[in-house]
Amino acid sequence: MDIQQEDLSNLGQLATMQLQCESRIKELENALAEATEEHKRLSMEIIPEKMFEAGLSSFKLSTGETLSIKSGITANIRPENKPQAFGWFIQKGLGAIIKHQFVIEYGKGEAEKAEKAREVLENHALRYKEVESVHHQTLNKQVKELIEEGETLPDAINVFEWQKTIIK
Repeated sequence: MDIQQEDLSNLGQLATMQLQCESRIKELENALAEATEEHKRLSMEIIPEKMFEAGLSSFKLSTGETLSIKSGITANIRPENKPQAFGWFIQKGLGAIIKHQFVIEYGKGEAEKAEKAREVLENHALRYKEVESVHHQTLNKQVKELIEEGETLPDAINVFEWQKTIIK
């Protein structure tokens, strides 16, 4: 393969252009991260505080749009707290929100064994791992309802109450 000097020069220019693009992408990603953080600070801290101080729940802007405050709850359960939290849900009659997933590990050539396991998992003494979880939206909804009912949640369930301004 005979590569001409002109082709190598062109290739070098293209590589330089690629490096410039990569650098610009990194700059834009950093700028986006900064803008996202500033937006979060404004919409979840500064503006809600100012509206609270002024005793406002909504405000009509000169543009005709309305600035209002939306409240919400975000809940999570750390992996080490799952047994306690899930036990509490079960005790409260809310065990149905817990999803159960069984993961079975098979080696090569064990397709037949996998097929049989679909029929009767325990009878084949297969190694499996049970994973219990609650979908985050289900958890948030259930925790919100429990709080509204005046229920005291266990320490195993972390709750973050937030307010955020919305402009419509």
